[in-house]
Amino acid sequence: MELAVPLCLLLLAVAAQPQSSGYRGHFFSRWMRPNRNVNHLGIIRRTRVNNVPGFRTSYLRHGGYRPYYSGQERYQVRLVGGANSRQGNVEVLVNDWRRFLRGWRSVCDIGWTQAHAVAVCKQLGFPGAATPTSNGRFGYRGTGVGTSVSHCQVGQHGLRACFHQGLGNTGECSVNNLAGVICGADTSTPFNGPISVRLRGGSLQGDVQVKYERTGWGPVCGDGFGLKEATVVCRQLGFDAAVRSYLSGRDAGGPFILGEVECKSTEKNLGSCRSRRGRSVRCPGNRYSGAAVQCSNRDRSPLPDLVIDAAELQSSAVVEGQPMGSLTCAMDENCLSSSAYKIREREPATYKTRIRKLFRFTNKVQNRGKADYRPRRDPSAWQWHSCHKHYHSEESFSEYDLVRPGTNTKVAQGHKASFCLEDSECTRGITPKYRCRPSMRGNRFPQGIRAGCADIYGSYIDCQWIDVTDVPSGTYDLRVRVNADRVVPESDFSNNQVLCRVELDVRREKISVTNCRNTPL
Repeated sequence: MELAVPLCLLLLAVAAQPQSSGYRGHFFSRWMRPNRNVNHLGIIRRTRVNNVPGFRTSYLRHGGYRPYYSGQERYQVRLVGGANSRQGNVEVLVNDWRRFLRGWRSVCDIGWTQAHAVAVCKQLGFPGAATPTSNGRFGYRGTGVGTSVSHCQVGQHGLRACFHQGLGNTGECSVNNLAGVICGADTSTPFNGPISVRLRGGSLQGDVQVKYERTGWGPVCGDGFGLKEATVVCRQLGFDAAVRSYLSGRDAGGPFILGEVECKSTEKNLGSCRSRRGRSVRCPGNRYSGAAVQCSNRDRSPLPDLVIDAAELQSSAVVEGQPMGSLTCAMDENCLSSSAYKIREREPATYKTRIRKLFRFTNKVQNRGKADYRPRRDPSAWQWHSCHKHYHSEESFSEYDLVRPGTNTKVAQGHKASFCLEDSECTRGITPKYRCRPSMRGNRFPQGIRAGCADIYGSYIDCQWIDVTDVPSGTYDLRVRVNADRVVPESDFSNNQVLCRVELDVRREKISVTNCRNTPL
């Protein structure tokens, strides 16, 4: 009896420690396969806020640190900056963690899809066709003083569960990463001929000017002009790639003659991109809102080039069942489909015994470029993850989707994986430069992928999967992307995606993955 009390206290102390189920950089080596039968516990306190009619807001607080915003079940939305009520940048009305309305916030365009646009337009009373826009196409006027929401989900009543963590925390999103919509068809069109381009103010960097038909040289509106459009301009001028696009800040010197430019980045000439043209095109900003670019010369300004190892992905694929009790950290990362969270809410006492079917695979990302791949976000904005004891420098480095063959129709909820970037292996003669290591909160070690090295996310690591629990067995396409939103410039985006054919049998936990190949984004 004397030994029983100390023994019980010891067991309780061990159980109270936050643990990891295979996250990179925890105290155990990331290459050691974790015991998936362990019930991983975390110190989590949950509160509910129900202070506004029509809103239900959840917040999580990890280990006594600052609370972060987990999701709002329903938002009021509005459009700003458009020429009419059917178009504009999207803003949502959010609550803060102190139970007050914080106000209108812009929406980040990273991961912004047509499904989001359709949901917003439907909520605003414009059902039917909808077109998503990005890069602040309707101006960079923001009401949130540097804040935005991101990673919004599509719900029955519109946008829901957007991520938000207070003033100034926008993740990879900068002031020009503003999402918008056009409720209806986009009336911009490609030009029926070539458009000449030049840079005003420099050879590698300057304001974009164009000339077409009988017009003279004129400026281009910079609202909505992003890295894809800059890539087309730079390659048309004979450079390797674009380093960045930005608003000029200089007087355009005349009316804009090209606006609402939208490219895929694979076009050979700006005339092949969608745009609006005329002697005076509407620009939501002002005469200082002209498009400007900085181009890359391979010798003078080298860039990274990320490539997914298709063979490694194909050979590592597996489907397995795992109890929800071992997926605590993964659930906090939103790595499971929505049905898992409904089960947790509906069955709080028994949900940990429920099984999720996970389609796992290894994602090996090589940097074959001439420069290191470095996170865009400033280290002060990196996200601390208490489960695996390190910072994530990228919130959506990789995207995993299971779609119907030959279409863009998702059959499983898309998953955007956040990562701590490091050099897992390097070619002979190159020393690893970046390492993810266990650390105390506040210690931000450098992250990235060195040129000539690769970052490997093993199939056993948490969130390195697609939750296929609710997916019918059948034939699908697997689509894996890295840096899909082009938040970091690269010399080549034609190899940032892998497509595979998948034969899936969920009930028997069998899978066949074939024909994996690299394709353009």
